[in-house]
Amino acid sequence: CDPDIGVIRADPRKLKQILFNLLSNAFAYTGAGGSVSIGADRAPGLFRLWVADSGRGVSTDDQARIFEPFESAGPSAGAGLGLSLVQRLVSLHGGWVRMESTPGAGTRVTCYLPADPRRAEAPAETAGNVVIVRGDKAKSDPAPGKSGDSKRRPARRAPRADAAE
Repeated sequence: CDPDIGVIRADPRKLKQILFNLLSNAFAYTGAGGSVSIGADRAPGLFRLWVADSGRGVSTDDQARIFEPFESAGPSAGAGLGLSLVQRLVSLHGGWVRMESTPGAGTRVTCYLPADPRRAEAPAETAGNVVIVRGDKAKSDPAPGKSGDSKRRPARRAPRADAAE
């Protein structure tokens, strides 16, 4: 990462947990010889943190579902809480999470954190199959011009970030 990226106002323990969960998932679903990368950059009003892997990828049908508690994209040793927790922690910072994945080619999960946590707007652009998770809503659609399921299904409501723990 560029050392001049700047400083973000955030809870360091929560950011560490976000990165730990994303890296754990990336390593769990990337086989021998695969790669996992991490990065950060700054966009107008935002910090972007991402973890990308060359693993097996996540199907379009699974992409929104795996942000729900106790859900996973397949057999794993975990409880299915990692991405749900990532989404909740990023949301508490006033941000959102975006997943881009192609089955057989890997996954990239990007956390958008506002430079000013009181102001956050999700990006309008999409490329490929993506999931944008913000607050208590998840939406998965192929980008315009991309092949995919043309039927729209309503997103299931995720637990509120302020729900009892």
